[in-house]
Amino acid sequence: MTDVMLANQALRLAKLTKIDSLDDSNENASYLKDWFPEHIKEILGEHHWNFAKRTKQLTELNIDFNQWDYVFDLPDDMVHSYRYYPTGYDYNKNFLSTDQFEVFGNTTLADAQSERVATNEADLSLVYTKYIREIPYFPREVADALSYLMAYYLATSFGGAERAAWAYQMYTDRKLPYAIGKDHDMQRDNIQGVATLLTDDIIDPWNYR
Repeated sequence: MTDVMLANQALRLAKLTKIDSLDDSNENASYLKDWFPEHIKEILGEHHWNFAKRTKQLTELNIDFNQWDYVFDLPDDMVHSYRYYPTGYDYNKNFLSTDQFEVFGNTTLADAQSERVATNEADLSLVYTKYIREIPYFPREVADALSYLMAYYLATSFGGAERAAWAYQMYTDRKLPYAIGKDHDMQRDNIQGVATLLTDDIIDPWNYR
């Protein structure tokens, strides 16, 4: 799926006129061109998606911060962190609790290079969600959910409150693995595929963090 295909899917859901390109000279294209990255960031921030999960050994910085012994630079493509852990260990078993590190600096994606983490661990690695801009890398289910999210914002701006409310409800229903449907009480062995979309140690999609 391309950017324009996804954009037109969102426009159709919002009952708005489709575009030929994000560079078209109309308000729909202008809005989508400006806000596409932010909508992608929002849906990536909803879950710890497997397709966007990355592991990185962090680089130590020669600076001091509060009571901590070590400070590390955080990735500039990070949407949000999942777990910090001592390098060389299993992050599912040896991750740091929130009182063992402190994140400081600018926390916006646009300026993430100024974001740091301080800890008493001499070697630190991170599991995090990476910002992915290329729509063809998105699983179809996530791309579909993104189209409803975009439709909600488009309808809010150009299509009316009723359509916006519908789109947001559809987004809420679809932002978790979609084969589950709306039944929150289904047995875990009936929701195969959930773990392929979410991080490998998380099974229950309704308690994903």
